Amino acid sequence: MRKSIMAPAGRVVVAADSSAVEARTLSYITNCRSQLAIFASGGDIYCDMAGAIYNEDPLFIKAQHKAGNADYTYKRQMGKFVILGSGYSMGGAGFQAQIAAQAGIELSIDEATALINTYRNTYIEVPNFWSQCNQVLKDMAAGGKGWFGGPDGKLFYYDGTIHIAGKRVPSIRLPDGLWLRYCELQMRERKYDDGTSKYAYCYYGIKEGRPTWIWTYGGRITENLCQALAFAIMKWQAMNIHQRYPIAFNVHDEWVTTAPENEAQQAADFLTECMSQVPVWAQGCPIAAEAAFAQRYGDT
Repeated sequence: MRKSIMAPAGRVVVAADSSAVEARTLSYITNCRSQLAIFASGGDIYCDMAGAIYNEDPLFIKAQHKAGNADYTYKRQMGKFVILGSGYSMGGAGFQAQIAAQAGIELSIDEATALINTYRNTYIEVPNFWSQCNQVLKDMAAGGKGWFGGPDGKLFYYDGTIHIAGKRVPSIRLPDGLWLRYCELQMRERKYDDGTSKYAYCYYGIKEGRPTWIWTYGGRITENLCQALAFAIMKWQAMNIHQRYPIAFNVHDEWVTTAPENEAQQAADFLTECMSQVPVWAQGCPIAAEAAFAQRYGDT
């Protein structure tokens, strides 16, 4: 499919990718100082995680990976799986299943749980933020209001008193002014296939195209906020790009446009610059990007 998308005659496709955007945004909303320092210094967060897992110098892991050492490429890849899989409170069993499905790596439940615990102990601010989001759920359900998240603790604002069309819709406002809505947020009994049950928070929304009750918790709220803020930043970047090169389409963390062949590198540099900047309301978020160009989108 990617190969089938190509620029008109005399033009090239230019694609700019926001590097590790969720990991970077998560470090910002949780104010995880060690991760923020790594991104600010141009370090490799995956090597840093691998260093914690294998008790080795992250810089040595990075150097060996770049030198083509297969053992250290594997270690960095494991660090990447842990970073991308652990940020939203996934447990050992979930991580065990995920890494088996995605990479064919078979871990015991003890090994998977140990990796999850290494992440949580290394970046303690992240699980602390999950707990904060659990408290926000409790407060919103009770009709409370307040601020939370980010370096100053005032990145997001929640309000449990909002009503829309006669329904109570507790909501969280993003710094760009848009809201995440949790219609009729409440505590309900959740029953499991094994016959057990527990009380958990849920809201009424759309899942797989159907209206239903959706279960949520601190880690899931963290995921909602992280992904929403990441794309809010990307939309702001797209508006800047669009002033010179009209946006053609978006794929996940990537914006794609076209440019005349004789200014291909100039366009790639411009997109990289635009996607390395953040709006005033996200100052300090350690965003970075890279761009490439080719006749076909699949070759960028």
